[in-house]
Amino acid sequence: MKKALAITLVLVLAVTMLAGCASSPALSGRYALKSMEAEGMTIDVAMLEMLGMGDLEMYLEFTGGNAFKMAIMGESVSGTYTLNGKVLTMTIEGEDVQAILDGKTITLEMDEGKIIFEKK
Repeated sequence: MKKALAITLVLVLAVTMLAGCASSPALSGRYALKSMEAEGMTIDVAMLEMLGMGDLEMYLEFTGGNAFKMAIMGESVSGTYTLNGKVLTMTIEGEDVQAILDGKTITLEMDEGKIIFEKK
């Protein structure tokens, strides 16, 4: 009887721990701009440097507690995020923006094109 109770408690504890891990995993670190695509044209970091825009900070940084900062073309915003599988939902000033997390890459798609960040 004690053995069955111990096994049941271990199983309940294991399921509880797995459920907690599956909720919303935390991202961390900085993802630097890899490229931008619009109207069939791809602009990478090397091209931005050739255009004299290489000194602009362009990144997506996860700062803990489901918070993030993003800087693009001299503008910066911050907000919170949730991660459900590969779908990253960032909330900026009450609006949700979705991106896809694929390994070390985050792709943010918009009507005008997409921005691709890569973990450094």
